[in-house]
Amino acid sequence: MPKRALEDLRSIIKNVLDAYDLTDSVTEERIMRNWPSLVGNSISNMCQPVSFHDGELTIKAKDKFWKEELAHRQHDLLNLLDERIERSLVKKINII
Repeated sequence: MPKRALEDLRSIIKNVLDAYDLTDSVTEERIMRNWPSLVGNSISNMCQPVSFHDGELTIKAKDKFWKEELAHRQHDLLNLLDERIERSLVKKINII
């Protein structure tokens, strides 16, 4: 597919998602399905996303140590997700 056609297709998809207010839902699903590629293997091996609603991402830590570690790194994790999904959708992380 020519580069121009691909850019047009991306633009059309973005416009449709925006028109039907689906952009956040698609991004939420992307976070849940692509967790390892978004946060890396070291973090994804120690925690998994459980739910994501209204800007609050709940992740389950492997054990008590990782729960504490992730709580200390919460700000860094928020910044990483913002950077990888190219928007500030995750407002809070709950660690269980």
